[in-house]
Amino acid sequence: MKAIELATYLNEREAASIDELTSEFEVSARTVRLHIQRTNEMLEGLAHISYARKQGGYVLSVINEEGFSEWLDRMHRFGDLDGSASEKRITYLINDLLMRDDWVTVASMAQVLYVSPQSISKDLKAVEAKLGEYDLALEKRLRYGVRVRGSELNRRLCLASIATEGVIGSNPFGDETVPQVVKTIAGCIERALEEHPVYMSMLAFQNLVVHLMVAFYRIKEDCLILLDDETLDRIRLTPEFAAARSVAKQLDGAFGITLPESEVAYIAIHLAGKKSIIPEESAAAGASSAGGGHAGAEGSHDGARGAAPHGARGVIIPDEVWNVVTEMLDRVWELFHFDFRDDLELHMNLARHIVPLVTRLRFNMGIDNPLLSDIKTRFPLAFAMALDAADVLGRHYGTILSQAETGYIALAFALALDRLREEGPRRNVVVVCASGLGTSRLLEHAIRRQFGDRIDKVVPCDALHVEAMDFAGFDYIFTTVPLEGEFPIPVQEIHSFLNEVDVRQINELLRASADMGAGAGLFDPAWFDPHLDAETPHEAICGLAELMVERAGAPAELVELALERESAASTAFGSGLALPHPIRSLPGPTKVCAGIPNRPIRWGDKDVELVLLVAIGDDGRNALDWFFSRMAELLSHEERVKRIVDDRSFEVMMQEIAHGEERN
Repeated sequence: MKAIELATYLNEREAASIDELTSEFEVSARTVRLHIQRTNEMLEGLAHISYARKQGGYVLSVINEEGFSEWLDRMHRFGDLDGSASEKRITYLINDLLMRDDWVTVASMAQVLYVSPQSISKDLKAVEAKLGEYDLALEKRLRYGVRVRGSELNRRLCLASIATEGVIGSNPFGDETVPQVVKTIAGCIERALEEHPVYMSMLAFQNLVVHLMVAFYRIKEDCLILLDDETLDRIRLTPEFAAARSVAKQLDGAFGITLPESEVAYIAIHLAGKKSIIPEESAAAGASSAGGGHAGAEGSHDGARGAAPHGARGVIIPDEVWNVVTEMLDRVWELFHFDFRDDLELHMNLARHIVPLVTRLRFNMGIDNPLLSDIKTRFPLAFAMALDAADVLGRHYGTILSQAETGYIALAFALALDRLREEGPRRNVVVVCASGLGTSRLLEHAIRRQFGDRIDKVVPCDALHVEAMDFAGFDYIFTTVPLEGEFPIPVQEIHSFLNEVDVRQINELLRASADMGAGAGLFDPAWFDPHLDAETPHEAICGLAELMVERAGAPAELVELALERESAASTAFGSGLALPHPIRSLPGPTKVCAGIPNRPIRWGDKDVELVLLVAIGDDGRNALDWFFSRMAELLSHEERVKRIVDDRSFEVMMQEIAHGEERN
């Protein structure tokens, strides 16, 4: 039984007897009377429920029609606020505090929500944290209570972030329902952007509609955006301002609300922060058709680092953004030894994303990323790269990127990594035949024809001299005759004329050997702690890093470098797994130290049961690519992490990491 249900029921009839109320709400008479008392406390000054002898039942008398109507609207939007659901109370408190400028006491808020002042005080900690995300502060003063301090722009951004749970305030649109208003606003935007094209995703478009809804609620309360003259002058010169004026004109025609220029600039800010810079017919075509240092520069190191090109129809990538992207790719190279510095397509993809991102960062505008969880699970290496690249962005623009923003940057790296994997390493092969050079040459041509994209050298050798051959620089031996003795590289018997079985076996060998080679040497039983004595991320990183220094010969600076990296952003990826690593690569090969804590560690907002400290070396990208591809498997199958944790043995851990795919 809720206060809103009781008030609505009584408001719709002249009176209701106690028997009617107990039957309607399926509670006892005592419970009905208790809820009448509670509802009256919530409705103080607005309405009152009392027993009327003449009508033979309880009646609701409205004292303040407008206030009672707002109360009903608010309660219908937020549901059972007189219950103990903390999340709903927090949302209500955020809305209420943002929509008022005056002070409000904890006691009065507790009375409205019918909870104890202690509960409100506890909820206000969460409210304060949410407000802090938008550079808003919760001001507190003895005997006055609390109020929000911060700019109108940040108030609106915060309100919009929770608007899906219900907008607080009386409807500024008269008789129109919220769905009707949403449809009308969307139509106004669509018509305006046909005249002044600004390309944006469907998610960004829906987000803009929500922000305009919130803006109307605030404008009704005479709360307007205030921008200094310099900012306003700068916004007037942008193409988004012309589009924003068109949107404002359409809104004025639909609702009869004339927006001042500062509010038009507010719309322009949102358009600039939400637009998608659409490339020309292809990234290469866009680069070659643009002027400046990027014309036809694909694959050119100097081209990728030259002057910024056009990023889309009439949009020029600013030099500042181009240089920041260059610095981001330098950081990825320094840490991960993946060289994307020549990758013009990645450079363009990042730059196109960062142009609107700069606006979002400048005005503290958030963004939703419904794919974030999947991105972290499916592309852990790309996400790790994005975290470090985002640190460059954050330092440059004086802010910390949200994980939602970082996730979108990770998608650009995931695409670049896929292109690298498609190219793949080319292998060198020795072909052994017993029937002479002619057959060897035929077999060489057959191998090149079948596996040409993965084969570099094919060197023939007869069976009599194969044992004396130097195999340095070679990856496989393909032989048409059985070979005795041991060889330092894999041996595969094939027919003189390749058949389907040979092709399938060679494919499997190329795949399996690539994996074995890439992952060799990453793990060692001596670098495994099945009972890691740690209760915090700091203790876990220190414990594993010191183990690496002691047993794997890692440099002593690994401890500080890994802690410095963790301080920038959490490396807990989910599924009980954390992957800490140093902030820059170390000399020597990549090595991984594993630890299973005695108890789960609270790592940021996740519980971690398996910690893999990756001491990234300077030995190229194959080892890291192999490792993170296996991590993607683990993140997608939490039960594998559980098997590792339950068994606490090095052998089972390696089975789950290296051979998990075989069981699927």
